Amino acid sequence: MRHLAALALLAIAGTVPTLAAAETQATTKIVQQRTADGSILLTDRPAAGAKTERSWQVNVEDPVAARRRALDVKAEANLISERIQRSIEQQRRADLDAERLRVARLDVERAADRDPSFGDSVVLFAPNRLRGLQGRFHHPDGRGRGGRGNGALRPVGFKG
Repeated sequence: MRHLAALALLAIAGTVPTLAAAETQATTKIVQQRTADGSILLTDRPAAGAKTERSWQVNVEDPVAARRRALDVKAEANLISERIQRSIEQQRRADLDAERLRVARLDVERAADRDPSFGDSVVLFAPNRLRGLQGRFHHPDGRGRGGRGNGALRPVGFKG
């Protein structure tokens, strides 16, 4: 029991200097002075012969905490920049897709204006062995019926 009490006393004694240090933060005095030529000088080292107009007490920032905070802010800024860049790229891709679609529609309209029967035809892409949809379907890479055929797709036109 004595060891436990001694240990508790040491733990409390170890935290007291930390608490005292936290309460007595270092401060810096900033002064606003008016120089002889009428200009204003803000400094932490008052100039001789200048009239002090105002002064402020500012807590000195812990350099380790300031560095950590700066790194956190920089990391967050990088994440936001990446998110904005992805959004810009996504919008650019959407704009390109919309432009391609618009151009394709114009091409279809021009083709329909030149050839009145343009909308009446259907184009079917099928493997070579399907010749006009006759026979059985075979895998495009040549599997089936002994592996013959190159599996190339060719257009087969039908008039409706």
